[in-house]
Amino acid sequence: MTGITKNISMEIKSKKNKSKDYYMNRVKLLMPKNTNFLSLTNNKTPTEAFAGKDPKIHNILANNSDNYGIRCEDLVCVDCDLDKDGQDIEDRYKDTFTQKTGGGGYHYVYLKDERMHHWKMRSNLGDKKYDIKIGKNSYFVGAGSKSKKGSYTIYNEIKPTRMPDGLFNELNCFYVEKGNPNRNKRKVPIVKNTINIPTKKKL
Repeated sequence: MTGITKNISMEIKSKKNKSKDYYMNRVKLLMPKNTNFLSLTNNKTPTEAFAGKDPKIHNILANNSDNYGIRCEDLVCVDCDLDKDGQDIEDRYKDTFTQKTGGGGYHYVYLKDERMHHWKMRSNLGDKKYDIKIGKNSYFVGAGSKSKKGSYTIYNEIKPTRMPDGLFNELNCFYVEKGNPNRNKRKVPIVKNTINIPTKKKL
């Protein structure tokens, strides 16, 4: 075995041996400061109910669990399930924190901002079948976790960025069309009829 081959082999082996704690610590360094976490089962469901609960408790549970979720209070995750006939986002939109999922898909994670105030968690959007995870009661599986399909890993280790306008517009059309079609339209003021109709004079 040559030196180069040996180094590559050791690198692959090292990645395979990295624990959930290693990945979770890397994730914490990259996510916004107040990001909260959840403890998950192997089926990717929370081990405890979390809606309306103290997030500190769930952060502790996540630290001591084999699998964990990252809550989307300040984040939006575009989940591309390539193993379920879903499609990937365009390469020009990929400059953000990214995870590879156990099924071979990708989590593209962006910062939530005011443009998305009307967005909610959605599944199978359009022909590309994107899943959108957003809001305090939404989450995505964190790197280092394992599901029945495989392990979740960090694919692009940078901080989440602002979602590019092109991707936002592509996704936002689904919310506008299936939500309130007049949400972004300027309201036209109602003008009352002010025409004076002449009245008959008394004789």
